[in-house]
Amino acid sequence: MKPFRSSFWPTYFIIAAAAVFSQINADYDDDDCGCPHRSYGEEYDSGEIKRWVHSHSCESEHCIFQVEPGSNSSLMLSLESITLNSYDSLKLSQYFVINETEVVSLHYVDLSSSYRRSIFFAGVGVGFEIEYKFQQRRWYGSSSFTLSFERVGPDIKTCPFPLLRSSVDFTNVPDIERLGPIRCPFRILPSVSGRKILLKFHDIRGTIFYEKQENGYLRAIPSEVVKLHSTSDYIDFVLESLSPHHLPRYNITFKELTEDPCHCDKSDVFVGSKPVYITSPGFPEIYCSNFRCKRRFVHNDTLRHDSELTFVVTVHFLSTEKFDYIQFSSDGISMERLNGTHEDVRLVFTGDIMETEFVTDEAIVRHGYNMSVESIQIPTECLCPHKGVKTMPTKGDVRMDIPDYCLVVYCKWTIPSITRDMKFAALFNFTSEADMLTVTTGNDIRQLFSISGKLARRQWEISKSSQPVTILYERNVQANSSLPSAMTSFLVSWMPSEGCSCDNGSIKTAVVGEWDVLTSPAYPLSYCNDMLCVTRIVAPEGHHVVLNITDFYTEPYNDVLALFDGWNITGRHIEVFHGKKRFPYLIRNSNETLSLVFKSDHEVYYQGFRLLFSAEPNEDVHSEAHSSVHFSTIIIILLSIMLVATVIFAVFRRVPVRFENPLYVASVSYSDRAESRNGSDIFS
Repeated sequence: MKPFRSSFWPTYFIIAAAAVFSQINADYDDDDCGCPHRSYGEEYDSGEIKRWVHSHSCESEHCIFQVEPGSNSSLMLSLESITLNSYDSLKLSQYFVINETEVVSLHYVDLSSSYRRSIFFAGVGVGFEIEYKFQQRRWYGSSSFTLSFERVGPDIKTCPFPLLRSSVDFTNVPDIERLGPIRCPFRILPSVSGRKILLKFHDIRGTIFYEKQENGYLRAIPSEVVKLHSTSDYIDFVLESLSPHHLPRYNITFKELTEDPCHCDKSDVFVGSKPVYITSPGFPEIYCSNFRCKRRFVHNDTLRHDSELTFVVTVHFLSTEKFDYIQFSSDGISMERLNGTHEDVRLVFTGDIMETEFVTDEAIVRHGYNMSVESIQIPTECLCPHKGVKTMPTKGDVRMDIPDYCLVVYCKWTIPSITRDMKFAALFNFTSEADMLTVTTGNDIRQLFSISGKLARRQWEISKSSQPVTILYERNVQANSSLPSAMTSFLVSWMPSEGCSCDNGSIKTAVVGEWDVLTSPAYPLSYCNDMLCVTRIVAPEGHHVVLNITDFYTEPYNDVLALFDGWNITGRHIEVFHGKKRFPYLIRNSNETLSLVFKSDHEVYYQGFRLLFSAEPNEDVHSEAHSSVHFSTIIIILLSIMLVATVIFAVFRRVPVRFENPLYVASVSYSDRAESRNGSDIFS
């Protein structure tokens, strides 16, 4: 009988050896700073990848580990533990082979210490690539991670195969048939090299779409974006679902484009009396990122006598990101820049050539712009005296007088630096809804309009460090708008809140037959606190001063205007005014000199006063009194009536009535000054 020879031990040894070689454990000690490239092929059913580095022993590390694709199996990668310093990185990619030789790697996860017990899946024919970077810093610290992988059967639900092929027809992005949390990368290639890819988002609720940017970072696409196009002939993206209870839900289609949707047409646009409609490339479905496009517009008309060719632009809709914009220029001068969201913005540019430049960054939004341009002839006397946007100082005023027959007027100013609290006042007497005065400070938009023809007044303040102030006057008489019934005017004045001062000791000269203006400090702005202003008006010898107070509004009791006959302001006054008053009569003194004292306290203050002054001979008053008491004969009565009528007619011609429009010449009268003066007034 042969002795018993068991085959158990050789068989056990073979099984144990196979188990050891299929369980890879890449565990290195502290002093080993070398990190060769390591790859684990299909012969390894599972394995473990460990790395631990201390900055005391290693200055830097760059490691790459690959778990090779399986021809009949999927992959599951588990993150067991991770501790990274702030400057370390651990990137996870899926990779695969196309055309039998080309390797494509799709980075789709940046692992960090916040990831705990995360699991990642790759389908049949797809492998994992782990890239680890360590850099020594001034402080000491350790960095470590542990990953395990396992090859699973093809029946296990994983990410779809990452490579998608497009055509000229829309195709659906395949579904992810595994509960979350799960991330899956994709690359779409066109059937014809060079064609760009268009994605259309029908529904991505519950799923996050990340686009791979040129710098390698992933950017989440806002939910309001409905379409996205590639900037090259492929597009990489990642889909992520976090719900452990529902399958990822999305409906995304894609196709390749036979034409570039972001082509910049640089040919000239010829503009006539009929509107020419222009949109940003791809509007409204496609928004071109990292885009810069210039267009030039030329009049398709000839210049007529006493007129200027002008472009009228209507931006029907504009939607851009914060740093994207469309810039308008006229004859090489920058005029306007628009960004953000706008609707029905009307711009007027006088010149031979207009240019637009549309500039975008990497951000993605939904729309772009849609505008129309037409060419019109504007009478020379209706033009804004300055071209573009005029920069103004922190103390000044602007005013314009516009003829009634001007159908289009556009004039703009800006105050760029607001370093102190400011006060503003606006006076205007518009007669048509076509006139609009807009003062804008950031999100504070004040639109001033009226159709009554009466003088309107608005007053407000802004705080220091505010955004720049923009003043815009525009008249746009449309087919359904009423024409202005008379020449209209406006005045906008501004200054620092505590910037007004008295011109004490000033002497004004009154002239017979002429009316000059005197106002409270800063008028039409409100005067300041604790003011004591003394002004003297001197008439020629043998004459006296006559006043017409057209506007008066002070604090009811303590802010007063006192009138004194002569130089002495300590004696008895003629009149003292305070509160809100109207003066339907003229005020006269009996001396050649009239002294005015304006005083305010330290509390409430109002808009102040405005008055006109002139001189008249002393005998005018005596002749009026003399002629009014002699009725001895018919001839004297007739002469008296004629004399009185003549005097009244002369007075009313020389004395402007409060709220009365001035007499104008038929052209745009315009002024803007660096400082407000007593003579700067809408009535003058």
